[in-house]
Amino acid sequence: MNALVKLSGESKSTLIYYLNDGLLPQPQRPKPNVALYDEKCLEIIKFIRYLQNSLYYSISQIKEILTDSTIDFDDSIDMIINSLEVVSVGNKEFSIKEVLQKSKISLQELQELQTLQLIRVDDFYSQKDIEIIDILIKSEQALELLKHYVKSAKELAKLENQIGVEILQEQHKSSNTHQIIFDIVLKVKPYIFSHHTLLENKRIHNGGKL
Repeated sequence: MNALVKLSGESKSTLIYYLNDGLLPQPQRPKPNVALYDEKCLEIIKFIRYLQNSLYYSISQIKEILTDSTIDFDDSIDMIINSLEVVSVGNKEFSIKEVLQKSKISLQELQELQTLQLIRVDDFYSQKDIEIIDILIKSEQALELLKHYVKSAKELAKLENQIGVEILQEQHKSSNTHQIIFDIVLKVKPYIFSHHTLLENKRIHNGGKL
């Protein structure tokens, strides 16, 4: 425990709370007075801290994420990809039948959105998915634009993966590498996209001048 406190930067009371609440795996106890903690505890603690401090998730929300997800904290690349999916998509709690009822669309309409790759193909969906579906079914006139979003996202993802792997290889197990990648993908990217979209629209409407 003392080593985990030192390496994680968290207090002993916080770590005991995480353990008691099921956020961290229980340690191995080869002897009655010895507790051995898995190295992945450090990655889990960093992930919890990021969700709390940067994305303002509550402990109950984080517990749901860690309980329901398949994040592999033993593999840096998989950990980042799966973590990003969990954070960006949310908890998958609604069946297809429930999605159809909530969004008031047919199975055929949902499948059309999936074919266009505007919505994920899955057996269960999150509240965020439902919100996006509700927007998409009203956006038929913007279909061509949405197709370009999909194409651009795929091209950008290839570059993100390439550079992300390079960062991980250069700074393997760095204390803040995962946080940097999360911040870039979840915060900086949307900011830059929104900022330059507005700037370019202003330039177009002002005849090429900002």
